Amino acid sequence: APGKLRELEAVLAAEPLEATTGIGHTRWATHGAPTKANAHPHIAGRVAVVHNGIIENFAELKAELQAAGRVFESQTDTEVVAHLLDQALSTGLAPLPAFEATLKRLSGAFALCVLITGEEDMILAARNGPPLAVGYGQGEMFIGSDGLALGPFTNRVSYLEDGDHVIATHDGARIFDATGTEVVREIKTVPASAVLMEKGNYRHFMEKEIHDQPEGCQRTIAAYVDTLTGRATIAGVDFSTLERIQIVACGTSYIAGMIGRYLIEQLADLPVDVEIASEFRYRQPALRPGALAIAMSQSGETADTLAAFRHCASAGMKTAANVNATESTIAYSPAGHGDGDAACGAAPGNASSQPNRGNQRGSAANSASKPTGPTPCPAAWPHASAAAVAILASTSASAVTKPRAIAAAAVVAKVQPVPCVCRTSSLGRASQPRACGVSSQSSASAP
Repeated sequence: APGKLRELEAVLAAEPLEATTGIGHTRWATHGAPTKANAHPHIAGRVAVVHNGIIENFAELKAELQAAGRVFESQTDTEVVAHLLDQALSTGLAPLPAFEATLKRLSGAFALCVLITGEEDMILAARNGPPLAVGYGQGEMFIGSDGLALGPFTNRVSYLEDGDHVIATHDGARIFDATGTEVVREIKTVPASAVLMEKGNYRHFMEKEIHDQPEGCQRTIAAYVDTLTGRATIAGVDFSTLERIQIVACGTSYIAGMIGRYLIEQLADLPVDVEIASEFRYRQPALRPGALAIAMSQSGETADTLAAFRHCASAGMKTAANVNATESTIAYSPAGHGDGDAACGAAPGNASSQPNRGNQRGSAANSASKPTGPTPCPAAWPHASAAAVAILASTSASAVTKPRAIAAAAVVAKVQPVPCVCRTSSLGRASQPRACGVSSQSSASAP
């Protein structure tokens, strides 16, 4: 059904479904108009498919299948998957080998779920880029794009890795890696309650996110700031060794990065560059190993941000991820092999207030007043930088749109002076030794 979910609810109320196995998907019309013919699932012969992502070589595959006599009913890239798999099944292959043969023909980023007529106790699924999670119940199994989405049904979840595919039945799941070898993926307990994903008494999720801002900022920053000592630390990053920070992000996460630049440069006197990830790689930036690359993405799956992040890692830069989804691709590492330096910014106990929607919701903050007190010297950088990045994490974790929210973040993250003796200069003239440090006053005041 095209339109909002209430349109689908009306269709299901008029034509209720009774089944023990099913697949479904809500998706923007990335190929073709938002019509019923282009809606998921797509069916070809015995096969029904739902798909998140983009099949980049769908045009070539579609031409090949049409030449073989296959008739298409939609304008989508997804339908080629259904036809390819149905064609493989028609040659006599069993479902799993046919699915594996189909996956080898696909290029792009995709997460797939498949039903096959005659195999009612089985769902096939695969991940190549977009996230996919397997939920374990009692005599029932679930597959979803996010562990939180499975929260209303089970809290026991395993996350597929890139290249994995799975065959799930009512009794369990068998997972295979990209080579076809059966593997075991750790089953984790998802702590977040499904209640966090509900709108409550708010009209929509954006309104809920706005009202969640002060608590979200405080909860996020609390993970990095010791309020007793006034010191901030982020594991895996030594800010005293950094020459500069490079932030890459898209959409409103980019706006949050701009706020982060002001805070980090004001509090830590550490140069910061912020760039839109989709343009970053194409201008051939001058990257140096002495810098820290921070990728910002609510879902942790933004393709352009991930590509820019990996580009920074390939240049030898240290890396840190600022995400809401701790099991996401960006959170694991820029190269996808667990070699990232740090993952920060996922608000503890404050997961995104609504499921992964594909488009990232970062933040847009009003300006905060400048901090008072002396400019910090390099000895103060580790704590000042960590505090500033902690505030940056909070602006990404909740869509900050009001001064009060950023003020709450700054109050929690205030840093005590770090005593040292150094010489500062003004216009090239050396001054007398003095104590310096980050101001203990808040970098913003509540209105």
